[in-house]
Amino acid sequence: MTDAFSWLSPATVQTLGWTLLHFLWQAAGLALLFYAVLAFCRSALTRYAAAVATLLFMALCPLATFTFLVYRLHEPSKPAAIAHAVQSVQAVAGSSESLVPHNTAALQTPLDWLSLFVIFWFIGIAVLGTRALGGWILVERLRREKIEPLAQVLLDRCIRLQQRAGVFQRVRYFESRLVDSPGVIGWFRPIILLPLTALTGLSAQQLDAVIVHELAHIRRLDCFVNFFQIAVETLLFYHPAVWWVSRTIRAERENCCDDVAVSICGNVAEYVQALAVIETWRSTPAAVMAANSASLKARIARLIGFGSISRGSVSRAGLAAAGLLCAAGLLFAGAAFK
Repeated sequence: MTDAFSWLSPATVQTLGWTLLHFLWQAAGLALLFYAVLAFCRSALTRYAAAVATLLFMALCPLATFTFLVYRLHEPSKPAAIAHAVQSVQAVAGSSESLVPHNTAALQTPLDWLSLFVIFWFIGIAVLGTRALGGWILVERLRREKIEPLAQVLLDRCIRLQQRAGVFQRVRYFESRLVDSPGVIGWFRPIILLPLTALTGLSAQQLDAVIVHELAHIRRLDCFVNFFQIAVETLLFYHPAVWWVSRTIRAERENCCDDVAVSICGNVAEYVQALAVIETWRSTPAAVMAANSASLKARIARLIGFGSISRGSVSRAGLAAAGLLCAAGLLFAGAAFK
């Protein structure tokens, strides 16, 4: 088992394992707090900000825990002091008999189950990291292959919409034969890709609203937040609360952009019809900010006023499990850090 960590010291493996275990109750506690906060959030923008803040705290928890455990590892402890004193006496007396208690050696050896947990963590990162790399390769393909410039009339209309949306950085617009729905890719040099089906299957008002939706993603810097989400999902994949909060971010992000599109274009009915049409084209990678992302039914119900405040799909059993995990973790942490 230790051969798998030949490039890591046993103390580092043990510290990393305890860090990953402590995150189980830490993330559960943050998820419960976030669920309670959602009851007081009335706007999509507020819910989105609360979800991003929760995911940020989840990302910081392992860093803080690992730093704390490393500090405790290097802090002088009574067993280490006793062992050092006994070794000093042996050196002076010239005794060949070891008087060091056996449990001090155990303090320096990682537990097997911790090592297994760390191995599982590294395997998960490798799998999800490969998936993320595949998504990036697909986005690069979308950027380069089978794209054509828009007609000048449509391009001028996009530029006018960009000015109305308050996006002042350079945005490029292309027709793509590889995407099924409008989407935006790129961070510093964003590109909005429009499929031929959108150009021919949507009315002028519907197309304007969809383009404004994509421009809202650019104005809000959603690509950067999406990259942060993918990184956190890859590193902390083993906790369901991470996926739930991240899924809530994606849902509320689309709600925020829907609000921008409706506020600028002003026709809810046309925009809802556009979403319904685009939904039939759904086939979009997670790395692309697409107009048909998140739950269509929830978005349409919210736009027409029949949707309730979104709290994510969390069952009572899930909340109970998170509460028990959090309580058990707090007791466990108190015993471990005693």
